[in-house]
Amino acid sequence: MKLQKDPPRKARMEIVPLIDVMFLVLASFVYASSDMTAHRGLQVDLPQATTAQLEKTDHLTITITATDEVYLAKDAVSLEDLGARLLQAAIVDPALAVRINGDEKASHGTVVKVLDAVRRAGIVKVDIESRRDDR
Repeated sequence: MKLQKDPPRKARMEIVPLIDVMFLVLASFVYASSDMTAHRGLQVDLPQATTAQLEKTDHLTITITATDEVYLAKDAVSLEDLGARLLQAAIVDPALAVRINGDEKASHGTVVKVLDAVRRAGIVKVDIESRRDDR
């Protein structure tokens, strides 16, 4: 009596476990990166607001210190130079958003002059940064 042998099975690569692992890695990366924020300005003491919200959009930061010094990103600029540099940035990116990061002790006049420079450059997306008052 002769026994019949089964033909050898072809090797198979299961991709479902690989997809599961890749999804887990992707989900972990997305979760970890969602909590990261890029602070582009200088460290100042922000005023508090009870309605402050965290926004994670791409923007250009203007910082006003307690001594009324003005910085564009992290470069010190004069108010006259700020307007010209904002105009150049608005030409490159018409949908440019600006975030003003002003110290609590900065004078109101300097903040108004910065807002005026932003408006003259034709930028309409302007945020004033504050910290949340958790009372």
